[in-house]
Amino acid sequence: MIFEIDEQSNEPIYKQIQQQIILGIAQNKIQPGMNLPSIRQLSDELSINPMTISKAYTLLKEQGYLITDRRKGAMITQPDSFTEVERTQYLHDLAFLLAQGRLHQESSSKILTDIESILNQYDQERKPL
Repeated sequence: MIFEIDEQSNEPIYKQIQQQIILGIAQNKIQPGMNLPSIRQLSDELSINPMTISKAYTLLKEQGYLITDRRKGAMITQPDSFTEVERTQYLHDLAFLLAQGRLHQESSSKILTDIESILNQYDQERKPL
């Protein structure tokens, strides 16, 4: 997986890495069981501080997207269903994104079309070849 880091973005680099890994899993570009580069390796490839990579990996581990093993490194895993706290956060984040769409004059039907399009894209990409 090739990471695209936007150093001009307001989004912290660790968050960009975290989001790209989650999107990669959803888009079937990264699959459960796949190993991620080591913190040192990814840090060297991206020329960023190892602590930044470590922070992204730690968050992904806490969210259930990866497991770590001293010998095998970081490995992608399928997360469990949301906990009640995670579901509450998910709904909060979703409400925030929908509010942004509305404030930018997106209609309900356009927002729903966008959501369906993205979900359909994930469904197509997750089908076995």
